[in-house]
Amino acid sequence: MPKSVATETERQVDRGETPTKSRIARLKTFGELIDLHIDDMCDVSKSPRRSKAAALNMLQRHLGKCNIAALDRERLIRFGRDRAARRTR
Repeated sequence: MPKSVATETERQVDRGETPTKSRIARLKTFGELIDLHIDDMCDVSKSPRRSKAAALNMLQRHLGKCNIAALDRERLIRFGRDRAARRTR
């Protein structure tokens, strides 16, 4: 958690307020999580290089619209098998 976010959370608790939800708690889709990851990387001047950007783009295309709650072990296994099957054709 970045220092400014932690400091603001502490201030809210000190004032007797309920801390606001984190950015992660508001995410609905896997694509939103990918976007957040890219934003976080850029915030620390480490934008994704070519291979990581390509992998993130591929995940965004294939799983980006998937609801985070639906992205379970079985869904990831199915994605991996589908991807492997496409490569062998």
